[in-house]
Amino acid sequence: NEGGAGAKAEKLRRPTLEEEISPTDWNFFKSKWNRYKRSAKLSGQDVLDQLWACMSEGLERQCHDHGASVDTTTEEQLLGLMKAMSIRGVNKLCNVVEFLNLKQNENETIQKFISRVRGQALTCDFKIKCSKVGCSQESSYADKLSSHIIVRGLYDPDIQEDVLKIAATTEEDLDLKKITEVVLAQETGIRSRKLLNDEMGLYKLSQHQTQKRNRHAD
Repeated sequence: NEGGAGAKAEKLRRPTLEEEISPTDWNFFKSKWNRYKRSAKLSGQDVLDQLWACMSEGLERQCHDHGASVDTTTEEQLLGLMKAMSIRGVNKLCNVVEFLNLKQNENETIQKFISRVRGQALTCDFKIKCSKVGCSQESSYADKLSSHIIVRGLYDPDIQEDVLKIAATTEEDLDLKKITEVVLAQETGIRSRKLLNDEMGLYKLSQHQTQKRNRHAD
């Protein structure tokens, strides 16, 4: 009874972690680990056993040599050590420079480009501390910077121009959510228009071939 009420959901594969990865790769692994842990309903010692099994042999040996233990190291401590051991040595300034130079590739969808920008922003830790005396709160300005990078890095100059026109005619600053909505709508419109033109071209070609066959039949 495939697809019926008794069908079981496919089990998620345990994520893996290698050495010499980027901060963005680490964020991706952490997200996959959280999904896997929830899906597998891990608890207690199983959490640590499965987390150790995520590591490549080289990374596992590094964590072990730095004092991590299956019996005494907590999940939070092991994740911190895994992050420190796996991410290649790149300082924060390099991450920021890479973020500022992001541009949409020719065949890259806007949605994928936006995801790439937001993922890189996470590695830069764009936060500012409250200036009030005694206040320890921090505010993130990652979304504001990401919106600027997205507009500047758009591959299609027509979409970029449309966003700038909207920004020039509104009193409020365009936030990341609004910019995302605008550029996705523009991309969808361009794709739909191209598809329509292709269909019209095929229709005209079909008409021409039909008329040509009719003339030969006469």
